[in-house]
Amino acid sequence: MWHPGRRIGGMCHYLLAERANSNRLSKGHYANEAIALFQQEVAKVESMPNDFEVKIFGGGNMFSTLPITRRGENVATSNIESGLRLLAENGFKVKASDLGGTWHRRVILDLWSGDVWLSNGQG
Repeated sequence: MWHPGRRIGGMCHYLLAERANSNRLSKGHYANEAIALFQQEVAKVESMPNDFEVKIFGGGNMFSTLPITRRGENVATSNIESGLRLLAENGFKVKASDLGGTWHRRVILDLWSGDVWLSNGQG
């Protein structure tokens, strides 16, 4: 997420869509809690979610042994769907995305310009 007028932003790498019954990992490890943290920061700078450019990457199913969620889908698919849904529900508009597949991604965000560089293992 990046605010073009203020040149501020942030990014996260969540691992799961939502917390089960564990307090082992911090809030940024879960999609719903990470988006809530972004909402808190947006409010602190007296801005609105739609003021930010949002780019979302990931959800690669790199391992055939990824666990299945309660809804019968793999974790990668659940993470993609949750991320997109939570962003939309909270007023963020996605400007760019690279989601799914079976490869990893490396993402770099330049906070000065809002540029994002993406490399992936797709080949």
